[in-house]
Amino acid sequence: MLVVVQHPVVDVRGLLPGPDHRIDSPKWPHPLRVHPRGSQDDCRTDFIRGLGPVRRRMRGNPSPWLNESFYVDARNRIVLSRMRGTEPRLPFRVRLKPLFRRFYSDGVVGRFEIGFFCDLDFRGLDLATITSGARTALGVLARIRGGAAEPQPLAHFGQALAGHLLSATTRRTADGFTPPRWWVSVGTPGVFLELQQRSKDEPPPVRLWHTSPIVTNTPVSCWTIADSADSDRELLRRLRVQVSHLHADLAALETVLGFCRSGRLAPGAGVEDFLDDMCGKLLRPERHGLRQREYLTEVIDAAHGYYADRIWMLQVLSNQVSSKGLARKLTDAATMLSEALERPRGNFYLINGGDLVQEKNETVVHGSAGVVASKSTVTMRDVNMGTQGADLAALVEKLEAEVAALRGKVTDEAADQAEDAVASVNKELAAKEPDKPGMLRRLNALVALAKGAGGAGTAVAAAVTALRAALGL
Repeated sequence: MLVVVQHPVVDVRGLLPGPDHRIDSPKWPHPLRVHPRGSQDDCRTDFIRGLGPVRRRMRGNPSPWLNESFYVDARNRIVLSRMRGTEPRLPFRVRLKPLFRRFYSDGVVGRFEIGFFCDLDFRGLDLATITSGARTALGVLARIRGGAAEPQPLAHFGQALAGHLLSATTRRTADGFTPPRWWVSVGTPGVFLELQQRSKDEPPPVRLWHTSPIVTNTPVSCWTIADSADSDRELLRRLRVQVSHLHADLAALETVLGFCRSGRLAPGAGVEDFLDDMCGKLLRPERHGLRQREYLTEVIDAAHGYYADRIWMLQVLSNQVSSKGLARKLTDAATMLSEALERPRGNFYLINGGDLVQEKNETVVHGSAGVVASKSTVTMRDVNMGTQGADLAALVEKLEAEVAALRGKVTDEAADQAEDAVASVNKELAAKEPDKPGMLRRLNALVALAKGAGGAGTAVAAAVTALRAALGL
């Protein structure tokens, strides 16, 4: 099984009107000087200071994006340790082998991707087992060679990577200019698991599903792509790159829209060009032989409420841009993404590499792991994922108690916000039609507010995980 941990980063310097002192090389998305490793001209290859040289993909570009052809090879700068982990529910240790450490960019949207081989293929398609590979990868300790910071779990490594990238790509000036940290921001971590299952039965179609576990107090977007052992690996690779891009692009969209809303970024020419390009990606009629609208609808449907914030902000900004054409594009993109939230949840299937099929399914909750999956009546009928139902009142009462214990361990403002979030969730639960995306946002905000509170923060995260599992969020 291939496990890829992604930290999406957004570099807004190209969207700012004034000078940003950014180093011009490499020129993304198509660097000018890229030579083979070990060649006579390798020393002239473009590089990012303190990160690594630019390399060309050996197996070729699997997607229509130019920035997939080149990457920065950071294997000598990102140092990894503690490659093994244990799960209390599993009778074996999970072992990882590092495969690559790379940075991709198109000039604004970047992706730090760290890949591992995980020896879980032979154990079959069991969500608890597969999720253990993701949790182990997020627990790997990482540091930047030559940096002063102590090693930290990959789940929390995004801020260090964004800060290092900002420093390494800023030109030193005589006046000692220091760029604001928000110029390069990091989004929600993503984990992508590419699995080829050994099965004696008829080979199943490619399956894609999404979970949102909380790992070490950090919400994570986790995608699993599964196929039979004798399937085309190139198809899996292309689909993984597609989903990886979708995660990073929507994280960038959320960040830029948030900066526009707060006033940090003015909706000028640079921002409008970025939004125009981003909406163009979403509204493209076809990609890799797949009809784009159906593909994105199915992929986002797998994550149901996860992208609700992005859709809402697209709708808000469509009334604030000066270009009528861009406003129409923003509205069309928001409408298309909204379609996913109005449909029943289910797994995504690729038949013969092209046709999209969604089969009837039922929601199944794995309470102890804090994850939710959809069980198809055909292809996953023999998988035991746990139990359904829970005493919501008891779970909410537990969460209220843990949040109350935060006071004194976080600022008064953070404690007030946490208590307000719990009250809002409680109110939604009493409603006739609860706003599940809204509850998910508030529960994730609770985890963020509890960071740095030690054991009290861990207890809040555990209570949130249990409630989310019971609600199917």
